[in-house]
Amino acid sequence: FAQSGAGRFGSVLAAGGDIDDDGRDDLIVAAPVVGATQEGRIDVFAFTRKTMIGRPTWLHVASSGRQDWTFDAGVANAGRAYLVIGSLSGIAPGTPLGSITLPLNVDFYSVASISGANLLPFVNSLGALDASGRAVGAFLTSPAVFGGLVGLTLDHACVLLPGPGGFDFASNPVPMRIVP
Repeated sequence: FAQSGAGRFGSVLAAGGDIDDDGRDDLIVAAPVVGATQEGRIDVFAFTRKTMIGRPTWLHVASSGRQDWTFDAGVANAGRAYLVIGSLSGIAPGTPLGSITLPLNVDFYSVASISGANLLPFVNSLGALDASGRAVGAFLTSPAVFGGLVGLTLDHACVLLPGPGGFDFASNPVPMRIVP
C-alpha cells in the first residue's frame, strides 16, 4: 500500500473485522488529513483467500521453464488426496462436481492432466496434503512439446479427491500463458 493525494489516503490502516459477512477479516483504509479532497474517505478491502498460487503466470516456450504451484487447503484437510487438473478452454462457467464447481471448463487437456498425473510435464500433481494441509508441485515446459501452444493460456486448479460425501473442495484457478 502507498499513500496518495493530499489527504494521504492509505496512511491509516486498520483491521475491520468481517464487515461484509463473508467469514474473512477485511481491511479499512482511510485518509486522515482535514480539508483535503479525500478528507474522511474510508474504503473497505475484502480479500478472498487463494488456495492455489502459480508463479510465474507466463512461460517462454523458446526455452525450458516451469511454473511452481503451492496449494493450501488448510489444516482441516491434512492428509487428504489432491489432484491438479488443467484446462485449455478457460474457467467460466466451470464444471459442476457434486456440491462444488471446478473453476475450469473440462476439455481434452483436462483428461490429459488427469491421466498423466505426476508424469511430465506435471510434477507432484497427484498426492496427499502434508500435516498443514499443503502441497507443492510444478508444470514444466520444453520447446519441442509446447511450441504449438504459443499465445494460449493453460489454467490449472486443484481438487481434493472425493471422500464419502463426494467432491467438497476446489481451489481457485491459476493461469499460465505460453509466450514465445
